[in-house]
Amino acid sequence: MANPIPFAVVGMGVIGKTHARAVVDAEGADLAAVVDTDIDRARAIGEKYGAPTFGSVDELIGSGLVTAATIGVPSGTHAQVGIPLAEAGIHLLCEKPIDVSLEAADRLISSCEASGVTLACISQSRFEPDLRAARELVQSGRLGRTVLAQADTKWYRSQDYYDAGGWRGTFAQDGGGALINQSIHAIDALQWVMGPVERVCGFTTNRWHEMEAEDTGAAILQFRSGALGVIQGATSLGKAQPKRLEFHGEAGTIVLENDAAIAWDVDDGSTAPSAASGSGPRKGAGADARDVGHIGHIRQVEDLVRAIVEGVPPEITGADARAPLELILAIYESANSGGTPVTLPLAR
Repeated sequence: MANPIPFAVVGMGVIGKTHARAVVDAEGADLAAVVDTDIDRARAIGEKYGAPTFGSVDELIGSGLVTAATIGVPSGTHAQVGIPLAEAGIHLLCEKPIDVSLEAADRLISSCEASGVTLACISQSRFEPDLRAARELVQSGRLGRTVLAQADTKWYRSQDYYDAGGWRGTFAQDGGGALINQSIHAIDALQWVMGPVERVCGFTTNRWHEMEAEDTGAAILQFRSGALGVIQGATSLGKAQPKRLEFHGEAGTIVLENDAAIAWDVDDGSTAPSAASGSGPRKGAGADARDVGHIGHIRQVEDLVRAIVEGVPPEITGADARAPLELILAIYESANSGGTPVTLPLAR
């Protein structure tokens, strides 16, 4: 692209570094600024990539250097950071979750709409070919009447992980624990493929971490279609397991691990896209958040570039990102009432 879109990366923690790499490697994007309240941390990344550094969003806005920004600050400050950027006419790529409350998510979505800027949200699994093909099978009816679905994120995080980022595992800044932070990718994929959830009952507990929120959670779902579902999410396992998704219908079964098919038994004779390419499951971030990789984030940066240039919606809009947040909040509401079923949508 002759004139790449100048991007800022706001927040230079673990995921912010991933965003910086993604912007640098993405076609049509240019890393034009790095922002963090810890200016030394920002400067280290800025010097690595040759980008100016700023200690606040206000300084970034005042510089007039960027057209778009990625938001990788603590989850409970996504709207707080994103709204001033949107009001300044800067397009946004927001990390998951979109925020930790529906009220904050709605404020961010409304601000972007009122300002005429694009809001894209991170959910990189949606770009994986096998997951996209699974969704097409279910949505087209080729998997038959759906029966059961499951989303498992059975991971490990050390106590040091939570201690190093004091916001992690807190309700105010992380929104919760293993479900809203780690499991949200699989939960988003589950409802993206299967459709809206009608009712949920959930349970959460903390098995061994010292933090406010859960390190282990589980839920049973009833989809609007009538199918049932199960969610299991944890950072408490001694041995992390691959992220796993299962979709079962009258005409077949699909099982994905780390977004690649390990079982594709469908009556129509189709095969998973990964079978044709010879690729298999990628390494996941089951035991270390730094293992997330940045290929998916490259795709999302490039998708935002496309949306800006062509004037079209991004693959994952603010409304799309709101859906898994609402489902997770419903699980928490049920868990807080001892497992009482909660009906969606939640009351505003």
